[in-house]
Amino acid sequence: MTYPPPQDPHSPQYPQGQYGPGYSPPGQHPASGVPVSPYAQPAYTSPAYPPGYAPAPPVVTERPTVVTAAGIAILVTVALSLFTVALAFTSIPMMNDEDRGIALWVGVVFLITGIGFVALALGVLRGRQGVRITAIVVYALFLMMNICVSFVLGVALSETEGEPWQAVTATVLVFLLCVIDILIIVLLSLTPANRWFSALSAARRAGTLR
Repeated sequence: MTYPPPQDPHSPQYPQGQYGPGYSPPGQHPASGVPVSPYAQPAYTSPAYPPGYAPAPPVVTERPTVVTAAGIAILVTVALSLFTVALAFTSIPMMNDEDRGIALWVGVVFLITGIGFVALALGVLRGRQGVRITAIVVYALFLMMNICVSFVLGVALSETEGEPWQAVTATVLVFLLCVIDILIIVLLSLTPANRWFSALSAARRAGTLR
């Protein structure tokens, strides 16, 4: 007959429940003994993405410096265009009938399109992809038009009896417009601008951005 080994009287004694060590009565947590609801549900964890899929990248909302510069440059072209028109109007009384008609036509075109270019600048600053493409096409066309206007305006002012500074100023202004036209096209075509406009367009299609 065997007997259990004697217990050390100095060793700590832990009470053992009637359900044995590691067990607890039904409805209680095995470790803490706190009652557990029979309707308790396991904690929710977000489902793992299947292989090959990942969460959508965050939307890039910070506007690149090149886009801000392009929007400001568009507004500068509007101001320069209006100043050029005002300068041309001061020489209208000294022009002949043909040159006067050309100057009036150019002035009306610039005045009407000035409002449209302000809206174009606002659309660019808001990250509208369609407005960006429109701005590139429009400024390419206006670049060619400004080159033609520079020759027409220079000839018209040179044949008038006005001050020489008027012809020089008008020519310089139109030249500045041509330079800014090229600058706008380049700025809106750079990689940071392209990525920003594309990211905002994708976010608008997904409904996460207006």
